[in-house]
Amino acid sequence: MVHWDSTTLKKMKYSTLLRNILLLALAGFSFSARAQAPSLEIQSLSGFPDVVNQNSSYTLQAYIVNTGSGSFSGNPQVWISFNNGTPEKITGGWSPSTTLNPGDSVLWQKNGYNFTSSAIVTGLNDILVWPESPGVVTSDTAEKQIVATESACFKLNKSSVSGISGSSFSLTTEYDLDLVAFNLGSSANNDPVNFWAQLDEEAPVLLDDVKFQILPGESCSISLNDFRLKHFINDNWPFNYCPSKIRFFAQELPSVPPADSANFAIDGPVGIDGNLNSGSGLSIYPVPARNFIRIDPQGLKLTNASCQLLDMTGRQLQSWEVMPSEIRLNDYPAGTYFLKVTRADAQPLVRKFVKY
Repeated sequence: MVHWDSTTLKKMKYSTLLRNILLLALAGFSFSARAQAPSLEIQSLSGFPDVVNQNSSYTLQAYIVNTGSGSFSGNPQVWISFNNGTPEKITGGWSPSTTLNPGDSVLWQKNGYNFTSSAIVTGLNDILVWPESPGVVTSDTAEKQIVATESACFKLNKSSVSGISGSSFSLTTEYDLDLVAFNLGSSANNDPVNFWAQLDEEAPVLLDDVKFQILPGESCSISLNDFRLKHFINDNWPFNYCPSKIRFFAQELPSVPPADSANFAIDGPVGIDGNLNSGSGLSIYPVPARNFIRIDPQGLKLTNASCQLLDMTGRQLQSWEVMPSEIRLNDYPAGTYFLKVTRADAQPLVRKFVKY
């Protein structure tokens, strides 16, 4: 058995205490170093137009901001990547001459930049730009989408639509609309400029076209007199189900997407010849459904009512002359469906549900 005298024990206690103090000091130093590290972020990226012509040069600018808690000294490099492709260093001859304390920023500028990366495609491109320096955390990147083209490219945004006030369309109001499209591309159009309207994610509907050439920087327009959205929906959808948004855009060729579009909400709700998921009475559950739905009249008189089960195209899948309390769904695939209830003395009711 080993015996320790009191002097040895005291030395061990002091040694352990000193070791623990040293470890705590080192840990605190490490934590302090981490807590006071600089972190670089790029903000207010400019110089990227909506449409990039690959035969042109551009001046790119951004602010590099120290969002960390420690000071930064050095020359951060600026990188760019197109569509998650190989990063390209675009720092150029730029180098800041001052130390960036926490919260400080410095303006970065790249002159005469040409969009020649092999990762750029005709059409929409995703761009990431970020600063980098050895041992420094990059806290954020600047993201943007551009349209790359060597042809005509048209921009029709909300501000170029006159005849509507606000950000939504009424179903029953008649509008006299003027739509204006600007050619932001590098050449005139060779084919007609088509003006389109798109309801939700459905196929676009051609409204009108302009057959003369529009030079870069110039514009063209069409007028829609007595445009009534409810009639437009009825004419261009297989049934009278009201979408939630409408999008206007102008385009010469399908291969060149528009630089911008005019997006508006649609006031509602109105559905298949009736009220869609609104008003009092008639609820269905469970939603989403799997094998069945149950129908709760919630006080409505449905003695002489009939109902139909419809798919997303308005096609009737099943009908009942007498209102059922439950509908089995085992024979139908997952998707969106409508239950339409027809009453002799009142407006039809429509309930939308999803089967998974």
